[in-house]
Amino acid sequence: MEHCFACDTDYGYLGTTPHEGSCPACGSSVVTPAGELSVVDTTTWESANSLSTIHVTAVDARSRRFEFVVAARRGRGELVCLAIDGMAVPTD
Repeated sequence: MEHCFACDTDYGYLGTTPHEGSCPACGSSVVTPAGELSVVDTTTWESANSLSTIHVTAVDARSRRFEFVVAARRGRGELVCLAIDGMAVPTD
């Protein structure tokens, strides 16, 4: 099941290749990954108060950018930010 974060539509896709990377209802590219994600960059950062984050940038089969920010919270990683093609989407 695929999901559009712009219009909140869930839709199915049948096919042997990855989906088109756009919502059939509204045309937005802010949808779940098409095919596998390939990591293209990672960056770690630590603030003065020892809070650590890792930024991971990946692309899908349609060359859309997925940016993840994971923070160390209570001894485990927590996704605090996700952007698809530069548009922030909910992480909860």
